[in-house]
Amino acid sequence: MAAGNYQAALQGYQQIAEKYPKSADRALYCIGYLYAHPKNPDRDYQKSLDAFQRLVSEYPRSEYRQPSESFIPVISEVTKRDRRTSSLRRQVDTLEKQVETLEKQIEQMKAIDRNLEEKRRQAPRK
Repeated sequence: MAAGNYQAALQGYQQIAEKYPKSADRALYCIGYLYAHPKNPDRDYQKSLDAFQRLVSEYPRSEYRQPSESFIPVISEVTKRDRRTSSLRRQVDTLEKQVETLEKQIEQMKAIDRNLEEKRRQAPRK
């Protein structure tokens, strides 16, 4: 992790958690921390939350329980915010497409208006 290789660090801690399940609390804590780390380009708040929640439920006497419990509400809120942001992005994309469609329709209507105006000017007057 110190070298910025978050994937290698995650893989190492995951191997530790699998090989030593009875004492995997520290590995789970580090996994949760690494998945939430702001410099991790592959950060995944849901996986971070899963690791912390697993630690809390499987290792109730762990020294890492308290800090994990502190992370859970924060990461839960970030996860909710990310879902809302994603939903809003989709809405913005949809609205931008609608605006493009409406702008094209306006241009088409303007062309029709110009054609009608030109035909009206060319029509013989009575």
